[in-house]
Amino acid sequence: MVPATDSEITQVFMGVRRREPNFPNFAYGFLYATGSNRRRTVAIPYNYGVDKLQSIDDLFVHLWVPKPTVSSNVVDMNVGRVLASSLPNTLVSLEHSYFIIYVPPAGQVAHDVNACRALRSTSEWAGNILVVKHGKRKPVINVEKEDSTLVDLLVSANCDRHSWTATRFDYLVDILSSEIMGGQAQKKRKAIKQTAYDRKGKRMRVLYERTTASAHTFSMIPELFLELLCRCDLSTVMALAKLSRYGRDLVKSFYASNQRLMLAQFVGEADLALFYQVLETALSGMGGSFTSGLLTPPYNTTVTNNLNVLVPRGNMFMWRDFFDSINLGEHMDQPGVDRKFMHTTFSHVVYCAKTEGFTISLSESHDNSILTPLIGATTTLNTTLCTAAGFYSLYPGLLNQRRALEGWFPTPVRKAVAIGKRGYRSSFSTTSWQRPCGLACPVLWRQVRGLHDVGIFNWGGCNNQHSDSTDVGVPFHDTALKWRLGDVCTNVNCPSHRGNYFSVLSQ
Repeated sequence: MVPATDSEITQVFMGVRRREPNFPNFAYGFLYATGSNRRRTVAIPYNYGVDKLQSIDDLFVHLWVPKPTVSSNVVDMNVGRVLASSLPNTLVSLEHSYFIIYVPPAGQVAHDVNACRALRSTSEWAGNILVVKHGKRKPVINVEKEDSTLVDLLVSANCDRHSWTATRFDYLVDILSSEIMGGQAQKKRKAIKQTAYDRKGKRMRVLYERTTASAHTFSMIPELFLELLCRCDLSTVMALAKLSRYGRDLVKSFYASNQRLMLAQFVGEADLALFYQVLETALSGMGGSFTSGLLTPPYNTTVTNNLNVLVPRGNMFMWRDFFDSINLGEHMDQPGVDRKFMHTTFSHVVYCAKTEGFTISLSESHDNSILTPLIGATTTLNTTLCTAAGFYSLYPGLLNQRRALEGWFPTPVRKAVAIGKRGYRSSFSTTSWQRPCGLACPVLWRQVRGLHDVGIFNWGGCNNQHSDSTDVGVPFHDTALKWRLGDVCTNVNCPSHRGNYFSVLSQ
């Protein structure tokens, strides 16, 4: 019989330590016992005669988990074991792999249900579960406190007890909530430590310490952090970036990796570094559906088949040289500059991309500012920009709400349908809005001098070579341009409803 309760686990552990002859050595793992409400860290002894581990087979794991017996003296080591090296149902690799040793279905006892609270599986485990950590250079290394959150997730994800099928992202959200709330609770905890000496204050301090003790375990697992970001909206991602330096670095890594995956479809992975170099040197930026898809979920690397690059007047030659160097020619279909964009765009050239059916559009501005063609977009959804170091959104509130408001020119039906398929609400006017328009009011004159009211995030560049204060590729921070989306607001909740006084004040 293997130990199932806390008292039995303690008794077996102490007995192993006193055993003669002594085991050569021990490795430490996590045990989820059927009769214990908590995850236990236990010592797993080496087999007799083993001085140095060559594999997990050299551990006496069946001290804690019943062995799948072929005969009394034969054990099949491939049964009742799974190696978790990535997050379930994702391509996110883990820094360390974990062996999960469990009772196989043939050896399970129906009433022997694992009641450990750390498990949040949609179905039940039967029998003890032992988790051993696999090292990079060593076959087995000791588990640590920081591994507990990730291991709980991995074990819980094995929903049908013996196959790797599903995961529980609601558990990750719980962890994330604890992390965010932990920052607020720590401030309160510090205040309590400084001012409270009475019994009530001590009780409050203990409560905060218990509720926030695991707050930092999430930050220790970058794989979980990155996987969660894939399911967060823009405002949540920005909040996480402000949580700590560690969180900001992970958010920057998240955007950089997604951007590389998307760009590789257009210029090829081998030429990404050269692409970013030209993007920075030519003071250009990427706009349109490429950038909006990069900033808002779902983060699909094939969200668009067109990459729109905005180029200042006179810098098109740098891009022509770049496309020649990577053997990409001009597309056979050259529509030229659309009539409604002639006041903002000087020239428009379409190039073929590395992936068949994908195109790269170069829009040359009428002046030396890439803001000029940006504000000429047909919807606010396309007023986002990605430079060699940062993201910029002229209407960050609407972007986070997944709303696209038309500008001076109506959106073609084909594009409006495409916007809807991407999960955005396309608004022809502000008539149906239930709240004041705010900065998105069509009659409100906007300007970017000093980057006021512009959403900004410095993602650091392809190799994180730019600091957070670097304004690489932002030639419009002192541009003397102003714009608005229309000359009338039809939102009855907006102060400027049916008014035109903004246009009068702007003269």
